[in-house]
Amino acid sequence: MLEKLKIINLAIIDSLEVDFSNSFNVLTGESGSGKTVLYKSITYLFGQRFKKGDLRKGENKCIISGEICIGDRKYSIKRIFTKNNTKNFINDEAVKLNEYSNFLAKSWESYGQHEQQLLIDETNHLGYLDLFSKTEILYQEYLIEYENYLKIDNEIKILQKELDDFIDNKELYEFQYKELNQIDIKDDEDIELKESISEIKKNKDVYEKIYKLSNLNESHSDTFVIINSSIDLLNDLDSNKPGSNNLKIRLNEYVNELNDIKFEASKLLQEFYYNQNEYDEMNRRLVKINELKRKYGGTIPSLIAYSNKLKLLIENSDNADSLIEQKIKNKNKIKIKLNDLGLQLYKKRKDGSLNLILKIKDFLAAMGMPDIDFVVSLGLFEMNKFALEECCFYITTNKGEDLKSLGRVASGGELSRIMMAIKLSINLNTNNKLYLLDEIDAGLSGKEADSIGAIIKSLSLNNQVICITHLPQIASKTNNHYKLFKEVINGRTYCKYIKLDKSSRINELAKMVSGKDITLESIDFAKGILDKNG
Repeated sequence: MLEKLKIINLAIIDSLEVDFSNSFNVLTGESGSGKTVLYKSITYLFGQRFKKGDLRKGENKCIISGEICIGDRKYSIKRIFTKNNTKNFINDEAVKLNEYSNFLAKSWESYGQHEQQLLIDETNHLGYLDLFSKTEILYQEYLIEYENYLKIDNEIKILQKELDDFIDNKELYEFQYKELNQIDIKDDEDIELKESISEIKKNKDVYEKIYKLSNLNESHSDTFVIINSSIDLLNDLDSNKPGSNNLKIRLNEYVNELNDIKFEASKLLQEFYYNQNEYDEMNRRLVKINELKRKYGGTIPSLIAYSNKLKLLIENSDNADSLIEQKIKNKNKIKIKLNDLGLQLYKKRKDGSLNLILKIKDFLAAMGMPDIDFVVSLGLFEMNKFALEECCFYITTNKGEDLKSLGRVASGGELSRIMMAIKLSINLNTNNKLYLLDEIDAGLSGKEADSIGAIIKSLSLNNQVICITHLPQIASKTNNHYKLFKEVINGRTYCKYIKLDKSSRINELAKMVSGKDITLESIDFAKGILDKNG
C-alpha cells in the first residue's frame, strides 16, 4: 500500500505531496488537470520505465518518492530520473532496477489503456488463465523439463552430425590431430618465443663482437705480429744504443695491456653467453607454430581448442553410437515426464477456464453486461513451450451473434469491464495490494458505473485502490476524494490538489454531472448518491 507520495519536477508538477488512505481513493478533475501525470508518477515509483519527455521543462532531475507498507513492514522507496540515467533506492540504499522492480512486483497492479491493449493481444490470454488457475508452479516445472528436453535433443543432433562428419573425414582429422600434437604447444608460447629469440639475438650480436676481442693472439692478429716483429728488431739492436730500451719497454707494456683487454673480454663473454642449439631450436619451433596457426585458426588458443575438439572426436568415435543411444533413452524419459506434466497442466487449465468463464460472466452481469457470452478456447495439449496448441478469449456482446476475438467485437467501455472482470477474478482473494485504476469507466452508463463502483469499493475493503474517474457514481463510493486542478503562475503551469470535504464533494460531483454550470438538479443528484453511498 502507498501511504505517502512525493513528486518533484514531473511534467506540470513542480512539487506535490499526497497522503493516501489505505482503502478507496478517487482522483477527479478537468481534462489536463494532472490526473494522468499523478497516475504516471505512481507507475514510475513502482518500477515502470521513465519517459524523458515527462521531465518538467527547464529541470534536469525528477524525484519521485513514497512510503509504502508491504505486509506489516514499512519501507521508503525513491527513484531519481535524469536525461541520462535512473537511480533506485529502498530505505535509502541504492539498488539495481531489476531488484527494485522485483521487490515491488507483487504489491501493486495497474488497469488502464495499456492493459486493454494487452487484453486484445491473444498471446497474453494463456498468462491470464494460468494466473487464475494457479498453475504457475506446475507450468514452471514443465518448462524446466521442456528446456532439458530441447537441450538433450540438440546434443543428440550435434553428436550425430559430428559422428557422420568424422566418418567422412576420418583420415584428415587423424592427420591434423597428429600434426597439432607433434609439438606440445602452450598458451602464449609464440609470444614468449618471440621475446626470448629477440633477447638472445641481442646477446648473440654482442657476444660475437666480444668474442673477437677476446681471441686476440699472436697467430691470428696482425697487431700482435707487428708488435712481436718490432720487439725482435729492437732485441737485435745494441742495447747500449740510446732509446732502444725505452722502445722495448713501451712495446711490452702495450702487449701486456692487450693481454689484459683479452682477459677482461673473456670474462665479459660469460654475461652474454647463449646456446646456439637452443637458439636454433627456438626459431624452428616458432616457424612451426606460425605454420600451424596459419592452417588452424590464427591463434594458439584456436590451435588448442581445435586439437581438443579433434581429440574428443577421435576418442568418442568408438563409443559415439552408444552415447547417442543413451541420450535418446534419457530424452524419451524426459518426454514421458513432459507428457505427464503437460496433461496435469491441461486438466488444471481446462478446469480453470470453466471457472474463469463463470466468474467473468458474474462480474460482467454486475457491470451491466448480462447478455455477454464469454468463452475460453483451449486447444489440446501439445509438447511445446506453452504445453498447449492455443488459448484465446472470445466474446459476443449480443445474443444470437457469433463469437469473435475481443479486439473485433468489444468497444473501449466493454474492454474496460472485461479487463476489470478478468483482473478481479484473478485477484479475488488478495489482501493489502495497491490497485491503480486509470479511467476504467470509459464508455459506461450511470447504472454500469454504479455497479463497477460497488465492485471497486468491495475490492478496497482488503486492498488499497487509487482510481481516476470521470463518473460521479464511482467517485461517490468513497470519502477519500482528491480534486486535481492547475494554475498558471508567471507563465508556468502548476498542478495542485485538494482533498474534498462533504460540501466540496457535492459541488464536484454536481459539476461532473452538469459541467461547469452547476444546476439544482445536479446538486440534488450529487446529494442523493452521497446519501445512498453513506
